[in-house]
Amino acid sequence: ESYLRYAKVSNAMFVVPPAPPPAAAPLADVVVMVIGESASAQRWSLLGYTGNPTNAALEPWRSSMVALPVHTNGNNTAQTVPVLLTGQAMDQLPATGVATYLDKARSAGFSVATHSNQRSFGVGQSFFFTAFRQRSDQFTVQQDGQFDGNLSALLDQQLHTTARTQRPSLITLHLYGSHPRVNKRYPAEFAKWDDPYDNSLAYTSALLADWMAQLNRITDKRVLLVYISDHGLSFANCGGSYVHGATRSAYEVPLLLWGNAPFRQSNAAWWQQWQARSQHALLPDGRLRYTNLLAPLALDDVLGVNATTRLPAAPAADAWTAYRYPPEDGARQCAVWKPYDLPVVLKQAGAVQ
Repeated sequence: ESYLRYAKVSNAMFVVPPAPPPAAAPLADVVVMVIGESASAQRWSLLGYTGNPTNAALEPWRSSMVALPVHTNGNNTAQTVPVLLTGQAMDQLPATGVATYLDKARSAGFSVATHSNQRSFGVGQSFFFTAFRQRSDQFTVQQDGQFDGNLSALLDQQLHTTARTQRPSLITLHLYGSHPRVNKRYPAEFAKWDDPYDNSLAYTSALLADWMAQLNRITDKRVLLVYISDHGLSFANCGGSYVHGATRSAYEVPLLLWGNAPFRQSNAAWWQQWQARSQHALLPDGRLRYTNLLAPLALDDVLGVNATTRLPAAPAADAWTAYRYPPEDGARQCAVWKPYDLPVVLKQAGAVQ
């Protein structure tokens, strides 16, 4: 997504249209959507990284989760969060506004809470704050400089509210994750390795594991956690530090789903479908099969909404076919990456399998 395209249509994010009613009963009683920041799939040990064990904290949860790498549509938060919110490419947002997963959840009877550790960078890039504030029953933003772990207490409060009210709940946690100046994104006890980016990813993994453990204690409700990073970063070997950039690592991100036992048992066929997707996340030639639109598709399913998102497989083989996942050639890592244009792909025929 180009920045000009974003600037042209971003005002549509401020218009709140009626949300479609659910077409089916929700699959979950508690949904936790975790939007990560600047995490590249190329540095997730669960997804093929052979350096530091960045996802060691998640290893005990392998049997109850699926994880796969996907293409994201941009290399900064302003480009990608609207796509995660709406399940549509930016150039498809009408002036009359578009329903987000927050609106769909409210239409399905869910209470909606959003807790953010993100920063506001001025009016031009604060649309997601406005969208979260407008469309959530409860919205909080952490003070600058706080670690993402501060969101744990807010999650705990929301879960207590859910237990008290017995109302289904959607909780969004928007992380600051591995945002540049990555050495400032984790507490001192997570400075395990010389690589600050890997340290930041390990911290996020530890938080996800803690939240899974917390949610796993809920035995009388179907609970699903979805995690996806908005985008990745260009790596230090490509310019001296971890920054927003246009290299391949900025466009390949991790997607993770975790469900408690009641959720997996109640939705066995659905869960098996996601296990199959994770096992076939790569095309035969090694390219990534899916895009970040897989996350809003999952939310549509779980909220009982007729899925409007269509995710065809990656385009036919072309000059990028040689770029298999995970990367094998360090030199190519630093080349300007030109992933397929998401709006064009969305217009192609085909659907997710």
